[in-house]
Amino acid sequence: MMNIPWMTSALVLVMLTASPGLAAPSTDCSKGPVPAGPAKGQFNGSPFVVGNVRMQGLSISHPGINGVTFDAYSLFFEQNSANNATRYIEIDTIVPEGTKPDGRTFRHIPGETEFQPQITPGAPEVQGWALSDDTNNIDVNSIDDKKGSLQIAFGKRKGKILTGTVNFCTPSAKGTRFGGTFTFEIQE
Repeated sequence: MMNIPWMTSALVLVMLTASPGLAAPSTDCSKGPVPAGPAKGQFNGSPFVVGNVRMQGLSISHPGINGVTFDAYSLFFEQNSANNATRYIEIDTIVPEGTKPDGRTFRHIPGETEFQPQITPGAPEVQGWALSDDTNNIDVNSIDDKKGSLQIAFGKRKGKILTGTVNFCTPSAKGTRFGGTFTFEIQE
């Protein structure tokens, strides 16, 4: 019997390549399923458990984009540490002026700005994202990192409560990835 180790290695490689269940997880979080349960994951190689979710809204004008005015909403997923240092993921979205993000899904795909899903011609629906970790001196954002991706879906408002789902990943900051459901009270 002939012993051919390279054939065994080749067979294992073919089996891994052909078996979708064994393949590496997708690095495009703008599509596919959102993790079940409350939003959590990994941030810079350590657990990231969301302790607070808050939204800031404001009216902005982009006169260079066909004179259209938008309302901007920044959503912050925050984790406070024992030494009062904050770690957060910020996602900035826009909607036509006078509308809310309720009931909408926003996506940011890996790549340059001109290839992003748009709310109106020339205006990406996700204006950007940022990671910040005071303790480890990390500041990463969508301007510097073109490989990050996300999807965020807002539910319908019930009184002052808004719910949704989020799925976010980037190879920066040691492969930061988090996702799940979120709920927060709207401060108006």
